[in-house]
Amino acid sequence: MPLDTPTIEELSDRGRADFKTVNPLSNPYDPAGLPNALIVSDSNRVRELYDSLEIVVRDTFTATAEEQALLNKGLEYGLTPNSPIQAQGNVIFVGIAGTDVPINTPIQGQNGETYNSELTKTISENTIAIPTLTSSGVTATAVFNTAHGLGSGMTITFADTVEIEYNGDFVITVISETQLQYTLLSSTTSPATGLPTATYTGVVVSAISETATASANLAGGSILSLSQSIAGVESNVYTQFSGMDGGADVESEDSFRERIELFQQNPQTNFDKTSIELEARKVSGVTRVWVIGANEVNTSQVATTITSINGFKNITFPEDHDLFSGMLIQPSGANEAEYNGDFECLVVDSDNVAYYNPGSNGTATGSITVDYSNIQPGQVRVFFVRDNDATIIPSAQEIQDVKDQILTIKPAHTSDADVIVDGPTLKSVDFVFTTLVPDTSGLRTSIAQNLEDLFFTTEPGATITQDAYRTAIQNSFDIETKQGVNQFVLSTPTGSIESLYNEIIALGDITYSL
Repeated sequence: MPLDTPTIEELSDRGRADFKTVNPLSNPYDPAGLPNALIVSDSNRVRELYDSLEIVVRDTFTATAEEQALLNKGLEYGLTPNSPIQAQGNVIFVGIAGTDVPINTPIQGQNGETYNSELTKTISENTIAIPTLTSSGVTATAVFNTAHGLGSGMTITFADTVEIEYNGDFVITVISETQLQYTLLSSTTSPATGLPTATYTGVVVSAISETATASANLAGGSILSLSQSIAGVESNVYTQFSGMDGGADVESEDSFRERIELFQQNPQTNFDKTSIELEARKVSGVTRVWVIGANEVNTSQVATTITSINGFKNITFPEDHDLFSGMLIQPSGANEAEYNGDFECLVVDSDNVAYYNPGSNGTATGSITVDYSNIQPGQVRVFFVRDNDATIIPSAQEIQDVKDQILTIKPAHTSDADVIVDGPTLKSVDFVFTTLVPDTSGLRTSIAQNLEDLFFTTEPGATITQDAYRTAIQNSFDIETKQGVNQFVLSTPTGSIESLYNEIIALGDITYSL
């Protein structure tokens, strides 16, 4: 039952009535009288007590506690708010070979944040071999065997192809860690022949933001600038494909409250799902965590063939499997009993696994399926995302940081290798509208927000039904024109949107082809 706090006027009215009851000949209602002055003064003091009592009641419960009271609640369970973290990443300075870029060189981002180089490094000429260089129209695509380390917006010198159209100085667009594109002056044959190379004069330097905040995160391809000029160094500074990431704000009260309530509502046992989630969320920047236990996700794949040589069976799948050596598999459906059963497998390659069971040589007949659990007995799989970063999928270092944190509570009998931590695979879903009535900018904004809210509630392995996303669209409203959605037609997606246990559905591009 909520605390019923009276107003000062209500308290004063009660005081006047009580005063009149005790002293019938008095007039406590006279605004200039002494009784009224005393009553109003006392009512103010009583109201202050009510206000203090409201704070006590509010701060008694985790759901409503604020500031220091919430901190104290967390301390009862050994929890403290996550600290803010600076954003980090590699940037590329270009200029004249032999020029030093000093440590703590300040660079400015278009987000208003300042970053500083962490080492003194010298600019030099760098040439990278291009194993594959192709073109479609005037768009050339270079594919490298390893990460090229370049950034969008850089001018690169391409050379050593027989087809001269590929050669020259071009501004690049990085599309992955191993691929980039540039625009040719004219189309040519594809693929390029010769020994194509990409050359630039610059140096890669690690940099860190001055401010610890999520707003310091930058998407790959962002271009920064020198805060002060350096002779022999160009003013533009380029980010690599991974951008600047890892930055995090101090944990919000709502997020900290959620962690405390998670702890309170789930009795703790050693290394259970709740304790693992709480431990992972101790790492700054981690916003959502999913823990999957052994045998909770099962897969069934059709086998193309199973052959046997001296008892060694080889299963061939029609597409890539996600098995690894030592996993338990259950082949079934073979007419020959020796092929069926429970076995530990050995991964041969992406399409083949082997197992042993004595029997004759030959090929199994029948309709054969192979069942297995993606998380084996004794294992736990943890997925997490960082919603406030430029990309929600964590980097390799961020994954390792979370695993290291979880391992601090791992029982001694559990192998480190059985604690599998990863970021989910992003399954991006585009929406294409062919009809929207009425078509207003406010309605488009509302549709985008409603779909973002819907997609944010998903988790790995979730399904978004067609009714769910169509309802989100139908409930959109333009607050300026006071109009809702009268009619819409989508060409994509159609039907429900499904994801695997290691995928998370994300909203892609919204296109209006009206």
